[in-house]
Amino acid sequence: MVRITIDPVSRASGGLRFDVDLKEGSVADARCSGTSYRGFEQMLVGRDPLDAVYFTQRVCGMCSAAH
Repeated sequence: MVRITIDPVSRASGGLRFDVDLKEGSVADARCSGTSYRGFEQMLVGRDPLDAVYFTQRVCGMCSAAH
């Protein structure tokens, strides 16, 4: 089995890691993990889910629109 790790993924804001296990040329297992905790999820606890659009679009500063 061969493991391929891509860390960090440079086009993402924050840390992102991919691990892929190959067996006989096919993907046997794949994992993706965010390695950077920003904590903005905590701002949303107890709020209306529709508030998430207005909070999270301004967290990183790269974009000014909701995704």
